[in-house]
Amino acid sequence: MKVTDFIKERKKKMPYCSRCGVEVNTTVEKCPLCHSPIQKFYEDPAPGREYPVDELSSAPPRLSSLERKITAISMTSFGIMIPLLITLAVDVVINKGITWSIYPSTVMVGCWLMVLPPLIKPYKKHIIIWSEFLIACLFLTSLHFLGHTTVRVITLGMPITFTGAVISDLVVILSCRSARKGSNIASFILMGIGLFCGFTDLFISLALKGVFHMAWSLIVMAAIFPVCGMLLHLHYRKKGWRLISKYFHI
Repeated sequence: MKVTDFIKERKKKMPYCSRCGVEVNTTVEKCPLCHSPIQKFYEDPAPGREYPVDELSSAPPRLSSLERKITAISMTSFGIMIPLLITLAVDVVINKGITWSIYPSTVMVGCWLMVLPPLIKPYKKHIIIWSEFLIACLFLTSLHFLGHTTVRVITLGMPITFTGAVISDLVVILSCRSARKGSNIASFILMGIGLFCGFTDLFISLALKGVFHMAWSLIVMAAIFPVCGMLLHLHYRKKGWRLISKYFHI
């Protein structure tokens, strides 16, 4: 064994002064020569590890995608069920039966059903849109048969809901197929809102007056479509995004 290895081995076993190198007993707190404090080195309880491991800092196991979906659906269901039961209980206690509570209960069930598609299929945009359309149609039909609304479900509610689903799907398709996304997405959304207002105005005039006539929707489209054109022009124009960042400090 070399002298240096022997010295290192002895220093591992006995404490020593870091200033003058004098070996001392384990009970000595100050060096007898220079009176410097003796450093205390504690042995690793699990020798052989390069770095100490903190077992308490290890992260808990992450939930799988299915477990996250089940948890979200369960929490949403309980969140809807509690006010639903309270509403029904208040109606039963006061009126000795279910009377007015049928309307808010139907609304809460409809809201619960509309929340489910994004939780079950969060990345399936088209499935979410058309699932919401079917749920909205079911909701309108249930209100119609319950007798709590005078809205014409077939001639007014269904066409407006279907138009909203089609326009939403078109906006999603245009947005997803855009090679470069920016102000064109806002333009597509505003354009969809304008078209939806126009078709809604037509359906309402047809249901009430029997003719297709546009009134208030013309004002909405006159305000929206120029903005859509400006956003599309700035987006697809060469270096248009630089103009936007320059003018709006983005």
